[in-house]
Amino acid sequence: MRSYWIIPVLAFLALPAYGDIGAIGSPLVKPDPHNNPPPAAKKTAPAQEEVAEPTPASEALLTITFSQRHVYFDKMLRQAITAVESKQAGTSYEVVSKTPVGKTPFENQSLTVGAGQNLDDVLSALNDLGVGAARVHVTSESSDTITAQEISIYVGKRVSE
Repeated sequence: MRSYWIIPVLAFLALPAYGDIGAIGSPLVKPDPHNNPPPAAKKTAPAQEEVAEPTPASEALLTITFSQRHVYFDKMLRQAITAVESKQAGTSYEVVSKTPVGKTPFENQSLTVGAGQNLDDVLSALNDLGVGAARVHVTSESSDTITAQEISIYVGKRVSE
């Protein structure tokens, strides 16, 4: 039985930093809807001297999907924030929490409570990375097109969809 638990852990460790890790039962954590690395991590030609451009406000730096009880997002969040902060120290962020709509009032309440705890966990992790509350703008939305809570992090203020 011990080998059953070791195999998923080893498979998780072998994945690339910006891959879709949902295939092995782990949370779906990806840099943006198009699964591209954060712009700050992209290479520029050595001959060009240019200031790093901020992530377009309409594209998420990172989207965390809470599709299971324990979602391990800390490493991906740290990588994304470190990449942005190394190029643009003091950047502000917008955190958008999307919660699915439940079928009953009880289910809505349960989803809202769970979503609040997940959002607190993400905000706490941002604070631990040195991104204080003064640099974070938080909004919450509900959506009937998703089945699990999604928390998206944008660099700067996002453009309304």
